[in-house]
Amino acid sequence: MTPLGGAVALTLAAVGSALAQSPAPAEIARRPELSRRIDSLYAPYTRPGTVGGVVVVIHRGEVIHLKGYGAAQREFGVPWTPDTRYRLASITKSLVATAVLRLEDQGKLRLTDPIKAHLPDFPDVGAPVTIDHLLTMSSGLWQDESLLALAGLRGSLTVDEMFQLTARQRALNFPPGSSMAYTDANYRILARLIAAVTGQPFALAMQGLVFQPLGMAATLADPSLHHFYPNQAPTYLGGPDDAPALVNVPFHTSGDGSVITTMRDFIQWLLVLRRDHDRPGSLFERMTRSFSLGDGRAAAYRRGIAVFLHRGLIGWAHGGFTGTHYVFYPELDLMIANFTNQLGGLAPIPVDAAVTDLFLASQGYPSGDVSQALAKVEPATGPVPAAEARLLSGVFVEPRSGYVLAADPPAGEDNQPFVRYDFLGTEVRVAKAADGRFMTPALHRGARLTITLAPCGGCPEPDLDVRQAGWPAARRFHRVVPGRAAPASTKEYLGVYHLVALDAYYTVVADRGGLVLRIGAGVQGSQVIPLTRLGPDLFRGQSADGGQFDLYALGTVSVKFVRGRSGRVAGIRFSVDRVRDLDLVKVR
Repeated sequence: MTPLGGAVALTLAAVGSALAQSPAPAEIARRPELSRRIDSLYAPYTRPGTVGGVVVVIHRGEVIHLKGYGAAQREFGVPWTPDTRYRLASITKSLVATAVLRLEDQGKLRLTDPIKAHLPDFPDVGAPVTIDHLLTMSSGLWQDESLLALAGLRGSLTVDEMFQLTARQRALNFPPGSSMAYTDANYRILARLIAAVTGQPFALAMQGLVFQPLGMAATLADPSLHHFYPNQAPTYLGGPDDAPALVNVPFHTSGDGSVITTMRDFIQWLLVLRRDHDRPGSLFERMTRSFSLGDGRAAAYRRGIAVFLHRGLIGWAHGGFTGTHYVFYPELDLMIANFTNQLGGLAPIPVDAAVTDLFLASQGYPSGDVSQALAKVEPATGPVPAAEARLLSGVFVEPRSGYVLAADPPAGEDNQPFVRYDFLGTEVRVAKAADGRFMTPALHRGARLTITLAPCGGCPEPDLDVRQAGWPAARRFHRVVPGRAAPASTKEYLGVYHLVALDAYYTVVADRGGLVLRIGAGVQGSQVIPLTRLGPDLFRGQSADGGQFDLYALGTVSVKFVRGRSGRVAGIRFSVDRVRDLDLVKVR
């Protein structure tokens, strides 16, 4: 029996007993100088009616700072405290991983089990997907949230309806275990698995597996962001001086983001994560246990937790889009967590980094890197010289798939240490490796890209050879010059296309001086995608930006028109972010 199932169970009983015997302090400041510095960090957010947050610092298992700042509910000035409830969003995944490992301890599942052994309705996707593939985001499943926009859906979908979208997938983005892409569908399915294995609804199963044993009495799981509980703070959009606007999510959550808790409750889970962290079989060791992707490098995302790098320190962390984040630095035995509820004001990851720096300064660490352990998880890299950054800039396309790499040109000779690509739907930094190649860090939405400048015969500037985990070999991306196609040359693309996988209809029309792809009715801005020509039958699209956290805005899309044996346009191969290679058939 591992510590999670045996020794930790005894520890949890002791924790629960201690909680019952000791009063809960409103705030803790056991290192006065550190607390004063943290107070100064939060000072701008303590004005009346200003939304703030709550932060905890744990060193060597002792809570040395715990305090709320500003208003948790700005309209009525309700203050943040350690007992304010808040939705964790994606930090829920860490607690779900804890529950799955607990079930493994009880002998009710193995991480190597195929999902279909527990969920017979899991789709046939051409390769066996295991529980561990879901935990580690290495399953190759589509990002189900993107499917809402792709299917032209509007309204609030239930968890079961979200699964029905996932169930339509027949081909994976990549072979299971070969690559990594952060997709919430993985943990929504884990919630279904927990329910199936325990014979209880997911929310009730989480109470028995995690919340009750840890004494997290104020913690619960609720799928709807429209439900609020006593002493729960809402999540606001906009800056501190904007009129209040609440976040609205058009689907229900489960294993991906449904947990509501307090910082005081969350501390109990942090302490269990820390306990015996340096011993084999501990919760921490099992969650962070290394495994290699298809390119041989260790994955950055493990089991509900990911590598977090700061000033040379290796931390383990997770965050949530509602403004939550935690990080554990084993080398310092330091844990920091904060909840903030002003999206557009305080940002949780920079807050944790700033509090880390305040702690290091209070301990007398030098201002530079404090650890030499960085090379264990990231290869040695440095800035990209300005001349090479210019060569990496531009628009590149891989003709077979239609995938696009696009980077803005360098801003100047002296201040351009990297370029940014929109590949896989996210901006990523590119650095130069010691062997002369260029690479990104391990991506949040996908595995690392390794890039080599490739001579192009007769071309003034090079193409790119790009390698990603999950690809058996490097792919050649050719430099292209985006432009508008003449109306006469685009007439054959016009028409109606059927996306069979989602049973949705798309239309390509001539509009706005060029080609436009419309999803479904094509009424809302995010359903209208103007296309820019990159080459023969290859286009890049950009959906309208509907504002912060517009979950219907797809961002950059790759569109490749496919021709039949007759040479006529017969369909479209469509890719966006973490939903790749969708096939549309031209119907008229």
